[in-house]
Amino acid sequence: MELRRILYFIETARFCSFTKASESLGISQPALSYQISLLEQDLKEVLFDRSSKKIRLTLHGERFLQKALKLKDDYMDLMHSYRSGETLHGSYVISAGGTVSAWILPGIIKNITKTCPEVSFYVIEGDAVTTRESVLKGSADLGILTGKINEEGIISEIFISDTILPAVSKKHPLARKKKLNLSHISKEKMVMFHPESSIRRLIQEKFQLLDTNFKPDIVMELRGIESVLRSIKAGLGIGFISALSVDKEIEVLNLPSLFIKRNFYLCYRKNPGTEELVRMIKKEIPESYKPEL
Repeated sequence: MELRRILYFIETARFCSFTKASESLGISQPALSYQISLLEQDLKEVLFDRSSKKIRLTLHGERFLQKALKLKDDYMDLMHSYRSGETLHGSYVISAGGTVSAWILPGIIKNITKTCPEVSFYVIEGDAVTTRESVLKGSADLGILTGKINEEGIISEIFISDTILPAVSKKHPLARKKKLNLSHISKEKMVMFHPESSIRRLIQEKFQLLDTNFKPDIVMELRGIESVLRSIKAGLGIGFISALSVDKEIEVLNLPSLFIKRNFYLCYRKNPGTEELVRMIKKEIPESYKPEL
């Protein structure tokens, strides 16, 4: 069994696509398919279900992936021990939500790649569920979440602090009110993120805490942060957004009872390369974003 084939398998499992995996690996799709077939022959097991357009891991594939990831970590550890003193190198997959992907990661990645030209990044924007699964299944080297992953083999380190704020367009009637309470917004339309997003979950918990009978009038459920921001600016209703995304077209409502503090965590499997990446990311955090411990 060749290590190369195991690494090819991990990359294919990451994308659930021979086409995308072959592009990432820099080999042809037929060559990749052939190598995976040889690996399956070595194991005498089928690792991928190829019956539909999008391939997926079989039960044997799921089990083998966990062992393959451990083997990859050991391999990276070995290589790192012979490259001590060198700058960060290689390719890393980061999975994070829209707020971090849009306002935090671009500047950090830019600074790291300046210092370490041999490193490259592939950023996947996803909700809390997909990011968590990406880390657990090894399809992401690093996940950035608003909660820790309490699973064996996963490290969770605090990253940055943020505040979720109720906001409207500058032209919205509530933008001019200096004193507000929950009753003022009870009849207002609301623009929300989709139910699986971390912001939506936090807001629902806050509403329940303040008033169990409060039922928000939701007119939009959106996945992209840009869509939410545009809808708020268009005057379609009250939205709940990160303090990082507030700009001159948006008015934060004077409703401290609806302000929600949250921390982001860096979640990853322990290996020297990812540990070095985390160290460099934490070094690049702007002072204003540093977590409140």
